[in-house]
Amino acid sequence: MAQGTISIPDVRSAFTGRVIAPGDPEYDRARSVHDGSVDRRPAVIIRPADAAEVARVVALARETRLELAVRSGGHSGAGHSVTEGGIVLDLSDMRALDIDVEGRTAWAETGLTAGEYTNTVGAHGLVTGFGDTGSVGIGGLTLGGGIGFLVRKHGMTIDNLLAADVVTADGELLRADEDNHPDLFWAIRGGGGNFGVATRFRFRLRELPSIVGLSRMSSFQSFLAACAGSCGFSCWAACFCVVSFFLYVPVVIVWLWDGLLWPRDRS
Repeated sequence: MAQGTISIPDVRSAFTGRVIAPGDPEYDRARSVHDGSVDRRPAVIIRPADAAEVARVVALARETRLELAVRSGGHSGAGHSVTEGGIVLDLSDMRALDIDVEGRTAWAETGLTAGEYTNTVGAHGLVTGFGDTGSVGIGGLTLGGGIGFLVRKHGMTIDNLLAADVVTADGELLRADEDNHPDLFWAIRGGGGNFGVATRFRFRLRELPSIVGLSRMSSFQSFLAACAGSCGFSCWAACFCVVSFFLYVPVVIVWLWDGLLWPRDRS
């Protein structure tokens, strides 16, 4: 393939995983991300079936010199989950989860969301601390650190990461842990996606016999998400608008009350 160009028929024949291109019925949905202000049109979206196909997507990006974006859940605030004119490596079809209840560990592919993982391990009374939103992919969340409701008791998500399978830029699949490639293991714990594509994580599981939640917080977050979706704004923008509304409306009311309803002679 020539640099900067890509043949969709060739890509479809090279992968068993799904390949989505402009013009396909699901293209617009597949390229959409959580932040509605990010609107980019990739040349192709590839959903690999396994780690070997992830390595082939990385090789394809290197061969064609097209920008590569990696998507786990699509929640990157900086828009890293999608690219303009490049290749999106979408991990959402890689969702295997193997739980060792007695050993208190779990191997999880990075296409899983935090909610999917938590619901499955929660059936055993176990948990790994993630963030506070179930639709976030565990890939970006873990590599970014992972701060959630259990951080004070059990630490950040990376504090409970025991190992990771990572495809590096040269297409090699490595197992990184304290004994194997320790420098890479150190780097990915908080370094984001700058060191390779994580395909699978091994997490430590903690016992969590009960949960006490605040429904008001989740309702407020849902309200902000609804505002963001309907307006095409990010959740932060929606939050700013809502807070500004409640701050300035009382000021306007006082001003109207003082200046219009009860006019005073200011001479």
